[in-house]
Amino acid sequence: MLNKNLLFAIVVVVQLVACFGGPDDDDLDITSDFKSTQNIYEDLVHHDDGSITYYAIPWGGLVGTFGNTDEPANWSEYAGIVFEFTEPTKVNTQLTINENLMTWCNPGNTMLESSFGGIDMTNVRHVALQCWDSTTITVKRIYLTRATAAKFSTPLWEGKCEMGNWTGGFEITPDKFEEAEPGNELEIIYYADTSDRSVTYWQFKTIYASQNIPLEGNQHELNDWGCALVSHKLSSYRITLTTKDVTNLKKYGLYVNGYYTVATQCNLLQ
Repeated sequence: MLNKNLLFAIVVVVQLVACFGGPDDDDLDITSDFKSTQNIYEDLVHHDDGSITYYAIPWGGLVGTFGNTDEPANWSEYAGIVFEFTEPTKVNTQLTINENLMTWCNPGNTMLESSFGGIDMTNVRHVALQCWDSTTITVKRIYLTRATAAKFSTPLWEGKCEMGNWTGGFEITPDKFEEAEPGNELEIIYYADTSDRSVTYWQFKTIYASQNIPLEGNQHELNDWGCALVSHKLSSYRITLTTKDVTNLKKYGLYVNGYYTVATQCNLLQ
């Protein structure tokens, strides 16, 4: 029979876990795999609590290497990657996988998260956290989130919209968002227009139609003009819709334009 003191201790521990939670058992912690920097003038320190302090210079990188020489890592069973910081970022910070831009955030964020939706993740070798300016950033945890059941995709718009230098765009009427709910994802299928060799970056701007107000769901990725950078090597861009987004999309609809991107479809993922 259990000692009363031991039984009490077990109950307390169970209650603490229930109240305060803990790491999801399905998540894969990969913090310890980030062992190097992209520039020899950068430095990093691994702490006993598992966190990493990264001393960054512009466009260097805190680097994680995965797989081996003969076989890269296969992350197809995971839904995305998350970087948690111990304090808000001080400069623009971005994430690349195999040198492809996945996402970025403005200063003031304590988390950087990227979805793998619509992206081939069977060939992962190199992951880097990069800062746009010199800074010190402490990474609390880096982990992969396990994929859940496949989402149902509803096409909202299809065609071929060549954005050019902000000269093209497409609109989706409010009735298309009748079934949208907070937490749903807006997915834009696209490819980069690389016909002009002087163009070195590609962007989307997603606003409530006729309002010139950017969606809230990707606010952390927007520059001062409300535009989000996208990779010229990827084929989809996703935004998780907030309550405000859903309310305004049902009222005004959506307008999308961009810089040297070609959109072919826009879907609602539920």
